Amino acid sequence: MRADDKILKYIREELKWEPLLHDLCIAVAVKNGIVTLSGKTSGYRARRAATQAAGRVKGVKIIVDKIEVCLPVYDCLDDRIINIEITNALHWHGIVPSDKITATVKHGIVTLTGEADEPYQLETAINAISHLRGIKDIINHITIQQHPDALHRHREQAPGEYHN
Repeated sequence: MRADDKILKYIREELKWEPLLHDLCIAVAVKNGIVTLSGKTSGYRARRAATQAAGRVKGVKIIVDKIEVCLPVYDCLDDRIINIEITNALHWHGIVPSDKITATVKHGIVTLTGEADEPYQLETAINAISHLRGIKDIINHITIQQHPDALHRHREQAPGEYHN
């Protein structure tokens, strides 16, 4: 079996076992380890679940996400309401530096900007809002702030061969 055929088979199996995708049809194409996902979902969370499922498969080099989010009428919210919900969700998560991260919403597309101190804070911010109603996509422009003394601190905590 060719590598691309194996990748395709395993991605389809991953998608089948993803609870958020049980009633959705996501098309998968693979060429040289580059995976293209297409289809429609009823929310951003399901779209993200599909890309994460594909990313778990060994051999996947790049995922091209062409999945369209088609919100049901009852999930179509005003951008101002979505923004309020995002602000509340970011404040609720204590490890997200909500004073350094801002969100703008336009037609259900969220753009996150600002700085996080650690990579896990960036991922937590996205996780904190990905389930909210009305979101079609999240564009991440959060940067990880590099502290000048961070390398020095890590060297002090690292095994002996890293000490000067």
